Amino acid sequence: MALDSRSLALGQAKGNGLSSPPKVLVVRFAAIGDCVITAFAVTAIRKQWPDARIVWAVQREPSVVIACPELVQRHAIFDRKVWKKSRWNPATWRAQTRAWLDLRRENFDLGFDFQGHSKTALALRIAAPKERYAARATDALAARLTQPVALKQIHQVERDLEFVSLAGVHQSVERPIMPDLEAEVTAFRQQIKAPSLVTITTGAGWPDKVYPTKHWEEVARRLVAAGHHVMTLGAPGEPELQVDGIDNRVGKLTLRQAMVALAASKVHLGADTGNGHIAAAYGVPVVTLFSKHGPEQFLPRGSRALWLRAQPVQDIPVHAVLEKADELLGGQN
Repeated sequence: MALDSRSLALGQAKGNGLSSPPKVLVVRFAAIGDCVITAFAVTAIRKQWPDARIVWAVQREPSVVIACPELVQRHAIFDRKVWKKSRWNPATWRAQTRAWLDLRRENFDLGFDFQGHSKTALALRIAAPKERYAARATDALAARLTQPVALKQIHQVERDLEFVSLAGVHQSVERPIMPDLEAEVTAFRQQIKAPSLVTITTGAGWPDKVYPTKHWEEVARRLVAAGHHVMTLGAPGEPELQVDGIDNRVGKLTLRQAMVALAASKVHLGADTGNGHIAAAYGVPVVTLFSKHGPEQFLPRGSRALWLRAQPVQDIPVHAVLEKADELLGGQN
């Protein structure tokens, strides 16, 4: 059922025969950084109802960042990358149908679509929770399937927390529940010889977010000269820095391994990417470079976060990035 104006005014769930504890569906298929942001609101749900059954409908790759039973009991995997490769194959249709019907069999009390695309709206509608909520609608079909609510907050974390408050979830969250990496981080740090690890994510998901390689190379060169262990991270095909003394891990780590490196860092530097959100969620200070979309909406939460912004992003001076890094490193450059 869509939300009516009275339930929005009340700012709480309508409560029509909900289980206690409730069964909750979270729909956020992608991407990695967005899933980390959504984890704040899901953490609030977990705090509100510690014994709730929470199922998260998600694509396979970003499921790694929410792979912790303390947060969700089940990942309902929607393998959209695989399905797109064989869109018209009957086996693909059967796989999609199974994914939808598996959700429906859960008999959810509450369902939240954080993404608002037709694909996520369809998953929420077919799952048929007793109450369903949509944070947004990016297309006409999504709006038709579940009427989106009006949210006032600007930053995405606050918007998501406001969103779940409409269903009676009123919990503050400083950091989201994330996978336990403590043992892996301890072992990883033992491999690092320098007193401090600085990670740099060299690429970004969108071209307008990518900071020039030559700029990152100068940043890395200065950090290495100051005695820091500089490790570069990124997906296969993203820029590799040509700097003596750096630890190049671009394209060489799984997502879980990259999460360990980020969590082990003293400071993380990068454009507006999922890695920045992961690092901050583990309490690592970050410097984020923004272009079109700014810190008022997407500044990483969970740790001390500094930022710089220019349009285009390449206009951010190298010395400004180094000054922010130096501030977080305690004047060690």
